[in-house]
Amino acid sequence: MVEILRVKGISKRFGGIVALKQVSFTVEQGSITGLIGPNGAGKTTLFNIINGYLKPDEGKVFFENEDITGLPPHTICRRGIGRTFQKNRVFNNLTVLDNVLIGALLRTSNVNEAKLRALECLKIVGLYNKKDEVVKTLSILDRKMVELARALSTKPKLLLLDEIAAGLTEAEVAWLLKLLKKINSELGITLFIVEHVLKLVMNISDKVIVLDHGEKIAEGTPEEVASNKRVIEAYIGGERGA
Repeated sequence: MVEILRVKGISKRFGGIVALKQVSFTVEQGSITGLIGPNGAGKTTLFNIINGYLKPDEGKVFFENEDITGLPPHTICRRGIGRTFQKNRVFNNLTVLDNVLIGALLRTSNVNEAKLRALECLKIVGLYNKKDEVVKTLSILDRKMVELARALSTKPKLLLLDEIAAGLTEAEVAWLLKLLKKINSELGITLFIVEHVLKLVMNISDKVIVLDHGEKIAEGTPEEVASNKRVIEAYIGGERGA
């Protein structure tokens, strides 16, 4: 498989705290890759470096063989990396459609074209019939789908999903699993997923990467990772503070 993303020797410190230490891996085009690890392992920090919210102290990020390290988030988004966030970042007082339209306008200045793109993305996530509702009135799942639709509206080649299943019921997670598989297979979008809901990651991922204390401790198929002694010890050791 052709790689779409390469992370090479990434390190990041916050004062005396080492958040990431020499992390390297690749994400293959068209794949679904999971990123797991206990709280405080460095997962969200890594996502923030990939899409330009943070600059690494060491290392490089390559997207489609081009160095994107330290580029601003809007530039990286236009290059083709979309993102959802651990803490839902939607505009609660705007309508569903207006939220998604904001993302679509990153890719075109034509409002009509952007609106068509936004509506198309709302159909994908099942929110077309709620397009005129104000976001703050929606359920947790629907608010997450607004953010997912907005990310899709930027026409990503690679989509970073940060704990998109957090707070969802088991039935909602099962529905989300099917949707993400559809986005990957039918739209051809590469997915890179940070998730604490291990059932989702292990059921959907082609490859799983595991971080602990900012270091990569394992990488492989879900089956290989699930039986890895260091991974088992990291999780049995208990969830540490974020």
